[in-house]
Amino acid sequence: MKKLALVILCVASFYGCDRINQKIAIKHNDAVIEASDKVVVAFDKLNNALATFNPDSIDKALAAYNLQVNNSLQELNKAVSLNDTSLKVGTREMLQVFKSVGDNEFKQISTIYHIPDSLYTEKEEKEVTDIATAIDEKIEAAQLKQQNAQKAFAKKFNFDLIFDKDSLKTKPH
Repeated sequence: MKKLALVILCVASFYGCDRINQKIAIKHNDAVIEASDKVVVAFDKLNNALATFNPDSIDKALAAYNLQVNNSLQELNKAVSLNDTSLKVGTREMLQVFKSVGDNEFKQISTIYHIPDSLYTEKEEKEVTDIATAIDEKIEAAQLKQQNAQKAFAKKFNFDLIFDKDSLKTKPH
């Protein structure tokens, strides 16, 4: 009888631990996604500023974007830690790509947009297009890698990722 009680207690304990780990994993996922979502919003604002062709607006949006990327990297470092770091690592790698394009490609575009209109030629226009294409390719690859890490993380901790047009939510199984 004592063995049966011990087995039942152990099974109940493991089930409870799984639920606790799942709740912690969901909290971790949500914190990581919140940090990366803030960067996506800043990225969209920077793209909107670029569409104005106004160098001052672009400079302000680029500074805000770079600041948000750095803040999100700090938030990510403070996120709940788990034994499984795959999601955190995948998201950090994605944010590093966002940081790199802010420090390099977006900065190049900003420099080009500072050229006076009278000196701006098709050459600069093509250069901006080529840089924008490179940004898109880098960001898409990084986001895909991060999404795969997130899906694997959700599967491991047994919760669903629910995508809607405004946000990403999690739901335990």
